[in-house]
Amino acid sequence: MLSILAIGLPILFWIILLVIIGKFNYRHNLLFWVMIVVNFLAIWQLTQLHAGTYLWACFLASIVAAILVVMLLIINEHDVFLRRYTHLLARVEVIATTCWWIAAIFFQK
Repeated sequence: MLSILAIGLPILFWIILLVIIGKFNYRHNLLFWVMIVVNFLAIWQLTQLHAGTYLWACFLASIVAAILVVMLLIINEHDVFLRRYTHLLARVEVIATTCWWIAAIFFQK
């Protein structure tokens, strides 16, 4: 039951997020950070019995990837608009945690 919830809840959040973005032109960061937390909770639920350090590896890799992307943009554009880069960081982090969540689904088997 919990593994079904760990697979279904992020899918439901993705659908809600995409509908809100498409229909209401949502540009704030709150729902993206909520999606990141939901992905990490799902990863934890899917891998808690199989690999104790998998969640921490996912967390570290996704944070490092997102920060590197934002740092590259700051270096290339030579400006620091914190609001713009936290906006981008949230989106890159959602993509990274979703990739790790999909890997956790396959890792669970």
